[in-house]
Amino acid sequence: DNSSSSFNPKMIAMESSPRYLLSSDRLPHLILCVVPWVKFMVLVRDPVSRAESQYRYLDEARREQNKPMVDWKTWIDDDLRLLDEAGIWN
Repeated sequence: DNSSSSFNPKMIAMESSPRYLLSSDRLPHLILCVVPWVKFMVLVRDPVSRAESQYRYLDEARREQNKPMVDWKTWIDDDLRLLDEAGIWN
């Protein structure tokens, strides 16, 4: 029902987290339950560049908290496993 006071046909919302792709088997359904008129657009970047950038970001954040970061191979193996489990990578 588009009569909701929060409905605005010109509204655009964006999210830049690549981790939402890992929930792609359930997240769109949950969003559609709340806003059934929504349209999804997914833009992806070079996967190697994305992984390197995310690893550097997490590494820096963990250093600030004095927490060790796993090595690149362990991290990338886990990232690929998560992508495979979500049906995004195989």
